[in-house]
Amino acid sequence: MLANYKYDLSFVKVMLKKVAVILIGLAFTILLTELMTNKNTFLSKVGRNCMAVYILHLPVHYLIK
Repeated sequence: MLANYKYDLSFVKVMLKKVAVILIGLAFTILLTELMTNKNTFLSKVGRNCMAVYILHLPVHYLIK
């Protein structure tokens, strides 16, 4: 038995916009992944040296509070 749903047109537009945003985000993620290299550059050194700041930020924030 087939259900015959009637959706409001604004609902369909919102869903299409959400799907478009997800697809654009996925495309940018794939693009950035393809642009990354295995070479040891200045930015890779900076990122490796700053990783502890990102990891320890939340526990230190809770300790200070």
